[in-house]
Amino acid sequence: MRIAKWRANGAKVISADLPSGLDSDQGLVREPCVTADRTLAFGYAKRGQVLEPGVTRCGLLDIVDIGIPAAAERVLKDAPTWLVSEAD
Repeated sequence: MRIAKWRANGAKVISADLPSGLDSDQGLVREPCVTADRTLAFGYAKRGQVLEPGVTRCGLLDIVDIGIPAAAERVLKDAPTWLVSEAD
């Protein structure tokens, strides 16, 4: 994969929202999968970004405000929420 080759040669890889090939819900890797140095998560962190091997594939994780209106967040207030610990 070209991205892996570039990274091996010193290029920094930034992923937009989620590294390509990474499952957003479970953090499972589907090859080929990008390993990023930094990932910009749009709106919220996804479960797959905070569970291994997703954590490793995302690199540093930054949450980017994309302007989700408060009204939309109120609709989601009862959405499933997970507490992810270091053991996960």
